[in-house]
Amino acid sequence: MTAAAVSPAGADDLWRAGIRVIAGEVRAGTLTAREVVMRALARMDIRNGGLGAIVARADALALAQADEIDRRVRAGEDPGPLAGIPFSVKDIIATDGLPTTAGGHVLDEVELGVEAPQVTRLRTAGAIVVGKSNCPELAIGVHTINERYGLTANPTGSHTVGGSSGGDAAAVASGMTAFGLGTDFGGSIRWPASCTGLYGWRPEAEDPDAHHAAAGQLPVSRGVELCPFQAEVQVVGTLTRDLDDAEMLFGVLSPGPALPAADELVFFDRLDLLDVSSGVVDALAALAVRARRAGFRVRTESGAILAALEANYSELRRADSLSRLIDERAGGVGRLSAATARVVAEAEASASQSMQAAADRRRLLVEFDRMLPSDSVAVLPISIAPPTDYAPSIEQDLSILAPARAISSTGLASFAVPTMPLPVQLVASRGESARLFATVRRLQQGRAFDAGS
Repeated sequence: MTAAAVSPAGADDLWRAGIRVIAGEVRAGTLTAREVVMRALARMDIRNGGLGAIVARADALALAQADEIDRRVRAGEDPGPLAGIPFSVKDIIATDGLPTTAGGHVLDEVELGVEAPQVTRLRTAGAIVVGKSNCPELAIGVHTINERYGLTANPTGSHTVGGSSGGDAAAVASGMTAFGLGTDFGGSIRWPASCTGLYGWRPEAEDPDAHHAAAGQLPVSRGVELCPFQAEVQVVGTLTRDLDDAEMLFGVLSPGPALPAADELVFFDRLDLLDVSSGVVDALAALAVRARRAGFRVRTESGAILAALEANYSELRRADSLSRLIDERAGGVGRLSAATARVVAEAEASASQSMQAAADRRRLLVEFDRMLPSDSVAVLPISIAPPTDYAPSIEQDLSILAPARAISSTGLASFAVPTMPLPVQLVASRGESARLFATVRRLQQGRAFDAGS
């Protein structure tokens, strides 16, 4: 895209350009960061009222950072690979200069402390926060709705926008932001991405002893020792409209060498053990056939391992003492909405149950890693039925995301891909996250995602 193509006459088209194109023009001085941000804010003026995606705007801060980027460009300095790129941040991720409420009032009087390192890393690379995005209270839910900010609507249809990173999904899908920064504990990036036709990146969980994943993420960062499973498994990732954008952000947040596409894809049978619908099973079977035609080796494993991982996820989630964390480190369970308080109250398990579940998880991870060796990528659904089957609701039935929760328990990197008629997640073997981008490209080039081929 040339500077003329993103002139004021075509202002509403700028959001359609990729991150690399926009940042490249800002760095070259053919487009200013201020103009990029002004257009993002103008689009927010138009779209956000009907969507409820952004709950706190950062106009002044964003324009100040844009002006600093433009000054650096004029001075011949490098403003970073993401120069001028506007993005949203989920309302449980601590962000300097903006409130973090976790979609409720329980954190109103809590000192948040340091900004999440992922936000700082993106800002250092030149990206600009333009607002905080809506999420269900405490990010617990498969629909983005809460009593404080209300419902986030889906800009792509009447079905749910998903949760819990639904505000980011709506902001990105509607073109208000170039990408969203969300969190994923049990599918909270992958599910909203699948609901809105986006790419959703869940990175591999970091060293659990360092608890990097919990830094700046609320409420778990207030008491890692009280919620060790969530602190280990929850990660910060991205939602984008474009595959290249997702890969570029991965390079900023998790720099490392690129990897070639996998030669082998692993599919699963017996998905009925997760209550996956027959339509989803049929769509995956057809995808496996097309992948084989595209030159991949295809292997099938039993879905029993996924069912065991999902059950283990549920047990360990109950073992985290979220209610105690909220009572001791936040505003108290009494300040939660009734719907969230019910979910929190149900999520309790005994110490002996917790120890057994942790031991079971270690065994299951060894088994799964053996099943998914180097140079292999697993392919499976994100939800038990297509996203279009679910209407927005105050009721939060987390069982919808059984396949996503199973993969969360492994801690492996997972990439939600907007395929039709069924969005899927691709899962990399341990230590090979970068392989997913080339694998998706090879599948696309081989028309494996084309249901009509």
